[in-house]
Amino acid sequence: TSGETAEGHGAAVVFAPAPPPKTHPNAKLVFVQVLTRHGDRTSINPLPSESKQQWRGFLLDDSADAHLAKFAAPSPVNPKLLDTRRTDMYGTDTSWHGQLTTQGEAQLRATGASIRKWLVESDAHGARSLLPVSSRLAFEQGAVTIRATACRRTVQSAQALVSGLYPSEPETGEDSSQATLPIQVRDRFKESMFPNPGMACVRQTELIRSLDSDQSVVGAEQIAWQRRGLADVRALVHLRNLERRQRERAAATLGTRSVTIESAAGEASVASVAETGVLGIATGDRRVSKPIRKPSKQINQRLPSATSVWEPLQALANHRLTLPMRVTPDDVTAIRAAAETRYVNRATNREGASLAGGRLLEELAEEILTAHSTKNKQHKLSIYSGHDSSILALLAVLGAFPGRWPPVASTVVVETWEVLGDKQPRHGRVHWSEQTLGARQVTSDETADSRDPSNLAVRVLFNGEVLTLDGCVGQDSVLDGRLVSLSAFVEMAPARNPEDY
Repeated sequence: TSGETAEGHGAAVVFAPAPPPKTHPNAKLVFVQVLTRHGDRTSINPLPSESKQQWRGFLLDDSADAHLAKFAAPSPVNPKLLDTRRTDMYGTDTSWHGQLTTQGEAQLRATGASIRKWLVESDAHGARSLLPVSSRLAFEQGAVTIRATACRRTVQSAQALVSGLYPSEPETGEDSSQATLPIQVRDRFKESMFPNPGMACVRQTELIRSLDSDQSVVGAEQIAWQRRGLADVRALVHLRNLERRQRERAAATLGTRSVTIESAAGEASVASVAETGVLGIATGDRRVSKPIRKPSKQINQRLPSATSVWEPLQALANHRLTLPMRVTPDDVTAIRAAAETRYVNRATNREGASLAGGRLLEELAEEILTAHSTKNKQHKLSIYSGHDSSILALLAVLGAFPGRWPPVASTVVVETWEVLGDKQPRHGRVHWSEQTLGARQVTSDETADSRDPSNLAVRVLFNGEVLTLDGCVGQDSVLDGRLVSLSAFVEMAPARNPEDY
């Protein structure tokens, strides 16, 4: 079932759909949105002991890139990605940092294959073959849309998913049943899958700093640092960071120059991994060129956070690579728990949740309306390839954060159902859908053009588990499937998206 991991599958979640709503046996699935976290990757901020050679057997080569591009490719071509830089400002090779691995590619391909069984090959789960049988038909009908953040690993993850969804390799010639599906890659400042794109929201940054200073967060990290192995790794990372800051300070004496800020590019760890250096430039998903102020006499002595130590350790553990000396799998679990405490604290803050996930939630709601209000619209599936931070932000703004970190290949699925009238007589009180959705009998001859929006309902799932949407009125009970009317969902979305973001 979804939410479980499989042997040889790294730390990824195995995708599986949930059964259809029990109270509506005649309900029809009409639209699906899938937000997925990318697959396993290399360390974004590697430990001082890590090397490219250590990861070489897991890196995708040029032939693998070319193969994936046959299934889906950015359109327009050659978008500006945040992690395409091959060396840092000192000439160190960073081409392998934060890159999708062969293991990660296989995980997303498996996700795509599972979606194919659900929406293409079977009428199970009420889907009734929602999608066309080939990528050529999907392309011509506009049935499938894809969007990825401006990161190589999310683009490749989207490509891998499509290779599982439509596994036949596209051929040349007009008679081919396959086609290369386009991937939209937005400018990073316009990408709602980044909770704080370009670190542009000053209020969100201030709020996170305040929340991260809570005693619950500080105490959880202090417990983790009591483990000798973790404390040793933290000390080594700190020494490496100090060396970098010293180099920055030396470079600052040269005056104005172009400075490249490398970060986790969308990962939830951005705010913790990327620290403000002596240059006085807030780190984030951006590259800036600005005058460098006179360096302070004191070098920033800030110690690495739990997230910045856990991130590379988890990447190593996911690939069964050797952990640093004296670090055990239990240590990795402990440091993850400390990091989760930090993000649970953030996610349960209503203002922070709205700032991080409000824009994405409203976009999803608007897309559902568009898909069902346009004449002859055949849009059936939207794929969003993002990060753990994307999933965390969406779950938080929905009031449904489960309190645990989303593993690689995690998914949030938003299903839109057409609730049809039940033929069998009903007993007891009237079901909520008959009041708020106006459920009625719909013949098989009716098309999407005649579909009544008042009969549409939404269901949201995280890794196969149906979620209760906090504050969304008129919702099914747990046993009945937790459907909510589309009108209530659409009304909730803009209310949770701050207007002055």
